[in-house]
Amino acid sequence: SFMFAGCNDLGLTCNAAANTNKYDISSWDLGNAYSTAFMFAGSKIDYAKPSSNFWGGSGNGYNVLTGDVDANALNLVKDQVTVYMFANNKNITGFTLTTAMPVLQDASGMVAWCSKMSKVDMQGFSAPVLENAIAMFFGSCEGEGGTLSFKNASLPILSDARYMFYNTGYSDIDFEGCALLKLTNTQGMFASCDNLQSLGGDGAQTWNLSLNTDASYMFAGDRNLKAVNTANWGMDTVADISHMFEDCERLTSVQVAGWNVGALKYMEGAFYNSGITSFSAPSWNVVSLENAFMALAQCPNLASASMDGWKLNSLVNAAGMFKDDSSLSEISISGSAPNMEDCSGMFMGCVSLKKAVVPKLLSAKTSNASYMFDADTALTNVDAGNWTTSGVVYGQAMFRDCTSLSSLMSGSGATYTALQDAGCMYKNCKSLPSDALQAAVNRMKPAALKDAYETFCGAELCNQRDAGFYRTAGSIYHHGRRI
Repeated sequence: SFMFAGCNDLGLTCNAAANTNKYDISSWDLGNAYSTAFMFAGSKIDYAKPSSNFWGGSGNGYNVLTGDVDANALNLVKDQVTVYMFANNKNITGFTLTTAMPVLQDASGMVAWCSKMSKVDMQGFSAPVLENAIAMFFGSCEGEGGTLSFKNASLPILSDARYMFYNTGYSDIDFEGCALLKLTNTQGMFASCDNLQSLGGDGAQTWNLSLNTDASYMFAGDRNLKAVNTANWGMDTVADISHMFEDCERLTSVQVAGWNVGALKYMEGAFYNSGITSFSAPSWNVVSLENAFMALAQCPNLASASMDGWKLNSLVNAAGMFKDDSSLSEISISGSAPNMEDCSGMFMGCVSLKKAVVPKLLSAKTSNASYMFDADTALTNVDAGNWTTSGVVYGQAMFRDCTSLSSLMSGSGATYTALQDAGCMYKNCKSLPSDALQAAVNRMKPAALKDAYETFCGAELCNQRDAGFYRTAGSIYHHGRRI
């Protein structure tokens, strides 16, 4: 451990075939070494606090080793720990390790921040007791078009793969024939891999993530990822998929229907700004889901979402869940959400949305429903038949600019007794019949109201006198006129 750590410009090489005047260590036999941690690591690594190095980065990098590294030649058969072994070497251009390391347990940061390492060959690599590969390739290969292969590798108990390939430049990370069955943490595993297109065809189809608890940011920022087969992942114990596929702009399909997500609590931004065209998960068991903030927002190609069987018993935050999904035409969520507090902007900017069947979505605990359907210009029908709105405090712009809305089904529970802000709430709802607008007026109570600016501006309110209780701060607006 630490043998040559920080020896900048030492320029060792580990490739017997290399035509170089550097000192060649490929003939070294490390067959009795049990730890090679930091052995050739660059000096920017904080040796006292190795975990802090996941975000430390290489900057300029150092030059302890140079050229292609053939780690097979070092005979690492008894090595248990290779933490940061080759990390932070700016002139390593390739890495090969295809033999067995039968006792290796921790390879965290092993070749992290090797910025020029464009080719990695670990085909057939076997590490039967390897558990940790945290940040193993973190920040390596800064250029485009690099390749990395774990094809037919054996990693039977690999569990912690956090940030394993984070911010790498490889276009293909090949896992074909490499089954990962014991993963417990995949947070940021492939995040910020801007050039990544695939995991070797269907390389991920044999993975089992039923023991995984955290898949947040797993593929976040992978703008060129075209496909990943997730159908058999299980996901039985996963609690967090927040930002899992965020900004995967070229990813059109993710197979999630078969996921068992009974433990899922957080899916904030899970598919935000992705290219998915549909989201089909009608049988998801989401009784533990608490946060779905912006979960499927800004997905411009999302045309359909199937989640009619969802039981949202624990959901607290659904703000912006489908915000700006410009292709979404219909949504149906029949389950109740008794603990929902915030659904602000939930369907805001869904300009193609025509019908929303959400009869039980609002409960007595819902305090913020502002901008819920704001600017949904194609929306004609909203089924809110069993809403309980007694707790809603913020309702501003709730249906603003829903110019096509002609049917708003509300039940006896839709009484806005706590409403403080009704500004622009029904502004420009010019297709809503006068009796529906009259009913909306009747459901509002003046006691708590503080802002009613342009509440019905542009709508055909049946009788101005019926809106008289809106005289807050001496003003009320109707058809854009102060009255």
